[in-house]
Amino acid sequence: MSKSVKQCTKEWQGHLTALGLYKGRIDGKFGEGSLKASILLLSGSSTSDEQNDNTSEVNNTELLPANITNNFDWWEWECEDGSPIPESAKPHIEAMCKLVLQPARDELNAIIDIVSGDRSQKHNDSLYPKDKYPDVTYPTQSMHIGKGAVDVSSEKMEQLGLICIEKYHNHVINGLGLGIHSIHMDRRGYISYDNDRAFWTYGDTNKFYPSWIAKLIEYNIKY
Repeated sequence: MSKSVKQCTKEWQGHLTALGLYKGRIDGKFGEGSLKASILLLSGSSTSDEQNDNTSEVNNTELLPANITNNFDWWEWECEDGSPIPESAKPHIEAMCKLVLQPARDELNAIIDIVSGDRSQKHNDSLYPKDKYPDVTYPTQSMHIGKGAVDVSSEKMEQLGLICIEKYHNHVINGLGLGIHSIHMDRRGYISYDNDRAFWTYGDTNKFYPSWIAKLIEYNIKY
């Protein structure tokens, strides 16, 4: 039985991790981090210690230029079940990349990984099985289903979180779920949903960065 592209990508990410070239999630998505690690391997690097020495060379590569913004491409947004991104979602994905993700990427000079982008209805439903979520109603609702929501992570999570809080305060995004391992963003209010603005947290807020707490208090955002 032949392997799927996702399976092959996961195996490749595993090899790159073992070589010390890749520090991202082994998720089967060939994004910017996987690309850079692959280029480092092809250039002859074999340890993570050499990664910093090759940063400028890798950042300037044009082997696989992104076609939404400089550092974000459509494949990063595709649903894990292989479903195509609906055309109706693409304007909202472009807005998220151009107004939020690429400016943050440029400011931080660090990779921002898309943990979860667009989702099909079937895939979103599968994330909420009845045995774990007995009160769930199907079909499930989510801004990830054709509405341009995104979950992201970065090696610079503290700084990324501050940028996201700022974007939320300025209504560039109107949906923000803040967590130390993953941050959810969406542009509800610019697209029809059951509410126009929402903020929530993941995990124990006592483990949040002090700078996040200070910024939330400054903007009077209840957490």
